[in-house]
Amino acid sequence: MAAKKTVSKKVARKAAKKAKGKGTKKVAPEEDLFRVWVNWEYTRCSGGEICEGEEDSSYPSRETEYKDHEVQGIYSCDAKDGRGWSRYNESIDVEFEPVTGAEVFLVVVTYSSGDTFGSSSGNVTVIGCYEEKAQADSIASDIRADDIDADRDYRRSGKKTKKERFTGYKAWTGYFEGLEGVEVHRLRLDEDSGVKRF
Repeated sequence: MAAKKTVSKKVARKAAKKAKGKGTKKVAPEEDLFRVWVNWEYTRCSGGEICEGEEDSSYPSRETEYKDHEVQGIYSCDAKDGRGWSRYNESIDVEFEPVTGAEVFLVVVTYSSGDTFGSSSGNVTVIGCYEEKAQADSIASDIRADDIDADRDYRRSGKKTKKERFTGYKAWTGYFEGLEGVEVHRLRLDEDSGVKRF
């Protein structure tokens, strides 16, 4: 499930007012967001089978499932038509206009999940796509540091100003879930980048 970054009109107005006269960019209102598509493969490498001796059980335990992931490319909405797509295509809202060939930075989280009967490792959620490496690195650092407010928004704690960085569902937090890794990938829009593993 892709986490989508959206900015409400109220937040956009507040950010614009705060930025006025400081030389910073105005935050785009929600209807001005653009969309890109991430094309990736999600392959099961091993595990996930019913444990030996529990084949006849009503609720059998499963061996741990290990997964691997591959990114084929990232595309603007205009370029997605006519492309061969993998099983996993996620759309992501972005605050910049996607331009073919532009360098972008994709933030991806890998996490473990499961239930009473088994677990899986290497699950993926795409956090967002950013025009600036510094912004992507900042979000990745916040996730790694587990810097999460009670309202489940990413913010820098200890500061009086609450600058929103990422708002969305955090698939790696829960009773059976755990963060495995956070990566920032440098990609070019509308170009097949070969296979990038993460």
